[in-house]
Amino acid sequence: MNDRLPVVALLVLVVVVLVVVLVVVTRRDRGELAGASGPGWSSGSSVVTTDEMRAFLSELAGRTGLELYVTSGVRSAADQARAMMAKLEADSDALDIYVRDDLVAELLAADFARWTELIEAQIAAGHYLSAHLTGRALDLRTAGAGAGHLDAGEVGVVELAAAELGAETLDEGDHLHVELEEYAA
Repeated sequence: MNDRLPVVALLVLVVVVLVVVLVVVTRRDRGELAGASGPGWSSGSSVVTTDEMRAFLSELAGRTGLELYVTSGVRSAADQARAMMAKLEADSDALDIYVRDDLVAELLAADFARWTELIEAQIAAGHYLSAHLTGRALDLRTAGAGAGHLDAGEVGVVELAAAELGAETLDEGDHLHVELEEYAA
């Protein structure tokens, strides 16, 4: 039995590596990259952006002349669940920003442990709580220390430039939520 342990461990390692490669290739094929940057903008190493987002960010940075920092892009159901719970823990009314009250109510009626599963079921049914889940939204840092911090005046400049590019914005306090509604790369 002990002779097989190294072989089993090696097989598990090979499977893990193959899964990681599959995820990276799939995301690349869909134009998604993690930790990307471009002229006038950058993102965290775990932030996933699409080709369209990167084109938008380059145009937005060019129009504003500001250094932008992306804190969130494409989200998985698990990422969305964590983001929503963090909002809820910080402010009990924070989920009021979501348009689909029925989808939010479904989550609030369940234990947090089930939120990812419920969001996945909502997506499978064609219902999306957030444009982050479709790759059509990103968040820009507006508060705190670090690269890309925008002051109130700069937020206004970004909001105006984003609107000119066909995007909608929502100032959520510590970040500016940007939906690529009418933007076409």
